[in-house]
Amino acid sequence: MMHHGFVDKMWWDWQSKDLTKRLTDMSGPNAQDPAVGFIEFGGGIEAQSKMWGKPTAAMLAITPDPAAGDNGNITTLNHQLTSLGIIPNATVRDVMDIQGGYLCYQYV
Repeated sequence: MMHHGFVDKMWWDWQSKDLTKRLTDMSGPNAQDPAVGFIEFGGGIEAQSKMWGKPTAAMLAITPDPAAGDNGNITTLNHQLTSLGIIPNATVRDVMDIQGGYLCYQYV
């Protein structure tokens, strides 16, 4: 938990240096290439599934389409994020501002 909190704090420090621009700065592909999978681990999605396991049918049933909210294959602020039913889905726009209405916290 401490690691994730620190990464979040570093993200906020970076954003706050040019908040107007960095609350909307977004790009990148919105789906993994099956031949590549996660770039941190080689072998593609099939090889990585041996390490992490494959999603269950229940997980897939509540997982949004990787392109949900996006018009094409590039991630936008309208991209849908999911916690697989733990909390309601949100968009990238909803979580870009930690002091916004969705997250509503600050670092002091």
